Amino acid sequence: MSEPFIGEIRAFPYASYVPRAWLPCDGRLVNLRDFQALYALIGTTYGGDGKTTFGLPNLVQSVVAAPGVATGDPNPIPLRLGQKVGADAVAISQATLPVHTHQMEKKMIPGGAAAKTSKADAKSDLGQLTVGSTAYASFANGSMADTVLDPKTLAPAGAPIVEAHDNRQPFLCLWYAIATDGVWPSKP
Repeated sequence: MSEPFIGEIRAFPYASYVPRAWLPCDGRLVNLRDFQALYALIGTTYGGDGKTTFGLPNLVQSVVAAPGVATGDPNPIPLRLGQKVGADAVAISQATLPVHTHQMEKKMIPGGAAAKTSKADAKSDLGQLTVGSTAYASFANGSMADTVLDPKTLAPAGAPIVEAHDNRQPFLCLWYAIATDGVWPSKP
């Protein structure tokens, strides 16, 4: 295998270490004097004070994306080298959902049944309860005109629950490491 470029990042499948002359990409701060060539290439892009320490890229539970602006994206996010974007979990609430509508249909369930308070019976469509008589005008099929309901009378049922959901794409855990020794990467 050829010698790596200083600053090159590779994935390694080893259980608990990265090879000699490589450091884990875990965001740690390292001594600038111990890795002067690497510091000359990446500086403090990933942290550190630039006097005694500099930071390594942190790829723990992260994926890599190139800097710049994606073309064709309706909501582009300009990315710069070293920038972390995204979250492991996102809370979904009514305020974070896009505006949308739901269609409501009326349907007659023939035959009637005794009133139920806990679950639907055999004569009911899935998720609907048949209550007493079939003579309810609001459920009748026929020539009833559509009725526009007052939006103030419609609301989500129950108290709002804001819960975070996992926002990560599927991934495979490997050690990412950065080369501290090797060939100086010349500019084109």
